[in-house]
Amino acid sequence: MHLKYFDEVANMKIKQTEINLLRAQFAAIQSKEDLVKILTKAKKLLYGEKATKIHLKSLTYYANPAICKSRYTPFHVKKKSGDNRVIHAPVRGLRIVLSSLNFLLQCLHEPHKTATGFVPGKSIVDNARIHTNSNYVYNIDLKDFFHSFNRNKVKMAFMYQPFGLKKSQEPLAFLLASLCTHPIEIDGKTQMILPQGSPTSPTLSNILCIKLDRRLNGLAKRFGAKYTRYADDITFSSSDNIYTQADFQAELQRIIVDDQKLTINAQKTRLQTKYERQQVTGLVVNDKNVNVHRAYVKQIRMWLYYWETYGKIKAERLFQQDYQKSAVNAQKKAPPLQRILEGKLNFLKMVKGKKNNTYRRLKQRFDELASVAGNNDTKPKKPKRKSSKPLPRPQETKGFLSLFNNSKGLKYLTHKFNDITPPDYTEFMALCKEEFDQGQKKYPNVPTALLERIQQYTFASAPEWFTRKGEEKNYHHMGWSEPKFVEWYQKSSLHPASNAKWNQEMILPFKHTIEVRAGYLPAIIDEAITLALGDSRSSFDIQISNDTIKVAEFYTDVDRFQLALYHIFSTIKTHGEANFCYGLTIDFIKEKSGSTHIKKLIITHVDSEATKPANDEGFIKGDLNTIKTLLWGLCNYNIEAKFPDGFQSKTILADKQNLGKSSEEEEKHIKGFTHILKFY
Repeated sequence: MHLKYFDEVANMKIKQTEINLLRAQFAAIQSKEDLVKILTKAKKLLYGEKATKIHLKSLTYYANPAICKSRYTPFHVKKKSGDNRVIHAPVRGLRIVLSSLNFLLQCLHEPHKTATGFVPGKSIVDNARIHTNSNYVYNIDLKDFFHSFNRNKVKMAFMYQPFGLKKSQEPLAFLLASLCTHPIEIDGKTQMILPQGSPTSPTLSNILCIKLDRRLNGLAKRFGAKYTRYADDITFSSSDNIYTQADFQAELQRIIVDDQKLTINAQKTRLQTKYERQQVTGLVVNDKNVNVHRAYVKQIRMWLYYWETYGKIKAERLFQQDYQKSAVNAQKKAPPLQRILEGKLNFLKMVKGKKNNTYRRLKQRFDELASVAGNNDTKPKKPKRKSSKPLPRPQETKGFLSLFNNSKGLKYLTHKFNDITPPDYTEFMALCKEEFDQGQKKYPNVPTALLERIQQYTFASAPEWFTRKGEEKNYHHMGWSEPKFVEWYQKSSLHPASNAKWNQEMILPFKHTIEVRAGYLPAIIDEAITLALGDSRSSFDIQISNDTIKVAEFYTDVDRFQLALYHIFSTIKTHGEANFCYGLTIDFIKEKSGSTHIKKLIITHVDSEATKPANDEGFIKGDLNTIKTLLWGLCNYNIEAKFPDGFQSKTILADKQNLGKSSEEEEKHIKGFTHILKFY
């Protein structure tokens, strides 16, 4: 057996020398005491050297269901059809013994290459990938698969290769078979069979099906088809329709039913053509690449939208309702939404790959939300130590982005060259890289998402960065290191800003992601208001100081700034409708503090008041925590409002620890719950 068949087991990698040692020890086995020793060795490899010894009396106890009457705990799991599937979970002691035995079985036996289910290192993706881009896909389901293998079949498997227990060692084979099977009532008759839920049942089913796999793979080759088996799910695929041919069906019946004594579930047997959705182990295989159903991605998007739009508490409630609509999940409490989404995204990554655009976009949205997860948990939490997280440094973000206006290299990624003739491409990009690296050292606290966008635009050969329009992200695949652009630049002797295509599709969109330019802030605000307030916009009296806002200009991560505005206006809508206060004012003020220029965007929900004291630990949660996360490193952020304990100015984000209450003079200008964003 090669190591490729082993994943990490119990957080450790099993060496080939250890596998070979187990194989040699099993080949020399003579007695039950020898079996105990080798199972103990397997247990220590699986659970660590501190694992306790397995005793012979434990094996004989668990192997006899007449003595150990509670070996398994049965429970029901709903199928998609709504029927029940009975799972038998072994008690802890038996589970440890069977897990150790299962590990030993995997060391001793190599499954047939066409077996993909319950094989370490293989998955449903590997199973489906074999059948992509085929004209015909033929699926067969084996009925009561595990229950088709009784104790005698399992015992005989231990007496054939690769185990090779001799006739004189039949008691050993019987002991092992008795450990792995269990008396289960099937159609009114109790039989000793493989229980579904035992650690050894999947591996043993692959061992017992090796002849089936060989013969069905031979049948596939004879008819020019491909074959795989994932547990009880058999799949053939081909360019021609061989599946309605009498000789193919006759041979199929002879191998599965007559020879192997297995039962085909006719209700789940189906032939799928390329003109319909072809599925293999739940994955779509119509194209060259394996894919998930569109509904799978749509569901992830929907739940992310719930979380982004309504905050975590309401999103959990909506998710719970959706979860219980399924017949499988009815009356069950859903796991936490965050855990479900994380699992679904991991599955999507496994199927599509971590570089897939759809996965990356959804994962980015999830990460943004997960960064503030836990703040809506209603369970009491233990007091936490003060966070050692550094203060946000918006001045560093401004300083880094200013390089696009006052450097010798990065500036000209968005501005025309001073000279008529563009510089040599290689020398220019080397200068940009040097300035970029120096900028990172000088300004180490620039938000990662912003740096990633600049890197994609400047240095990626396959760039992917985005601009936002409402809820949608518009991805751009143009940048200074993209091969088509490099070729154009070297031939044209022009700066891309001089060319309509490159200027409109690359230069200007990128500028709009790193700088709020004069004249653009009104549009950004209007879009955020429209998206957040929706039909309720007409209910609000919105006063905007256009004279100041239309001349506003500052560097920032425009995408995260837009999202923060959306969440600010979302909170205003929620509290406005709940408390019948519909006044909204927006102003922009420039101030000078020493040699520093401060630009304030002030958003006031008129007559709205804070419902919690300013020092309440739960004050910053939900949308406010999301806003804080989005604005981290972009600006300082204050809340001024009337709190239950009086008028106060509460600092949410600051590059200096300047927390404190406002004075009576300051109280005069507080007209409602006010958000103050301070940019450098």
